[in-house]
Formats: sequence, C-alpha cells, structure tokens
Amino acid sequence: MYFGITVKALLSYCVAILSIALAPLAVADISSEADAINIAGKQRMYTQRMLKDYVLIGLNVRKRKAQSELDDAISNFEGNLSQLEAYVQKSNAQLDLSGIQQLWQSLKPVYLKSPDKKAVETLRKDTEQLLKASHEAVLSLQAHSKSAPGRLVNLSGRQRMLSQRIAALYGLRIWLNSDQYVSLYEQASTEIDSSLNQLSAEKTNTSEINSKLKKARRQYKRLITSASADKDATALVARSAEKMFERMNEITSLYAAQASK
Repeated sequence: MYFGITVKALLSYCVAILSIALAPLAVADISSEADAINIAGKQRMYTQRMLKDYVLIGLNVRKRKAQSELDDAISNFEGNLSQLEAYVQKSNAQLDLSGIQQLWQSLKPVYLKSPDKKAVETLRKDTEQLLKASHEAVLSLQAHSKSAPGRLVNLSGRQRMLSQRIAALYGLRIWLNSDQYVSLYEQASTEIDSSLNQLSAEKTNTSEINSKLKKARRQYKRLITSASADKDATALVARSAEKMFERMNEITSLYAAQASK
C-alpha cells in the first residue's frame, strides 16, 4: 500500500488512463447526412459535458459518476471525430476537421489531469474555442445537406449541449464563488426556451416528437427551478441537466431518422 492506495487500485487507475489515452476505438460508419449532423452535434455537447464533469470532480459533487462520465466523454469525442473524418473522406462534404484536432490535442491532456481550481477559467476559455469549432462543423454539414430536416437535427441537437452548458456554468459559479458566469448562463437558458418554442411549432413533427418535446419542456423548467434555488444545488442541477440531455437526445435521434427517410 502506498499513501493509502493499494497496488491493485493503482493498477486499475493506470489501466483506465491508458485506455483513454490510447483510445483504440471501434468506429462505425456514418450512414447519412443527417447522421453526420447528429454526430457532429454531439461533439458540441461533449465539450460542455467534459467541462461540467471536470468542475463536479473539483467540487467533489457526484465525483465517481462525474469521473466515469468524463472518461466516456473523452473516449466518445475521439471516436466521433474519427467517424467524421472517415465520413469526410468518403463523401463530398467540404469539412476541415484539422482545427478541431489541434484544439483537442492541447485540451485532452488537461482533462486527463486532476481538476485545478486556479486553471479552470483558462480551461473554460479553451473549451469554448473547441465548442465554437465543433459548432462550425455542424453548420458546414447542415449547409451541405441543404435540407429542412438537417436544420431540425442541428437545432434539436444543440439543446443537448446547452443542457450541459447550464450545469457547467452553474458549477463554475459555485466553485469559484463568482458571478462572472451569470450572463452566459442566462444566454443558454434563453436559447433553450426559444429553441423549444421553434421545435414545437414545426408542422412536420410526428405525434411522438411533439409528446417528447412537451416532456423536454417540463424537464427544462425543473432544471431552471433547480438552478434558481437560493442554496447550493449543484448535484440537483447536474441531475436535471442530464435528464434534459436524455430528452433532447431522443428527440434529435427521431429528427435524424426522419431526415434519413
């Protein structure tokens, strides 16, 4: 035993880190333009999920779950990037992913380290650049598809990212005891509200999509209510954000399937 850590536990930790670092990912083919938009849209979400989980670990809130989620997000981000690169090579999509690759190679080592309160604001800003580049990739794919369903896949998928963004910004405000994130939080909240209205007004929605959008709206209200509490509600906000993500992920998959027909 070294410093309270057993050799077995230490070896398990090393194996977990190596599995992420080496990332021998099984890459599935992207089957359609809508699928490509959906996968690229998930990349936006993963940027905010990684930041959220980094903050939760730093706050020691749901630490074990946050670490597992962060490990998965790192692995999935790389897997999706490989899928997108393969898709670009076999399609006519005019999409340059080199900028995302460069940003990711500088960010990944930071996310593999233990959270550093003093460095988290720099990490947030760098992650913001990765989010921006990932969003531009989605817009490029959407423009290439030239279809209304592609727009809905993008719009719906963006709400997945915003759910994680709200939780990340809330956690940052608590961890750093700073109100500098309030305006960004309010922007994200307003965008979700507006986007849900847009999606609910779509005449091409199936009854299943409309039903799930109503549930997503209720979950969004729970998320905002949790974040508006006077006391520290970081754990509750994180859980509500995850449920919001799950709702919007289901809806985005339905739009993607609809667009692929």
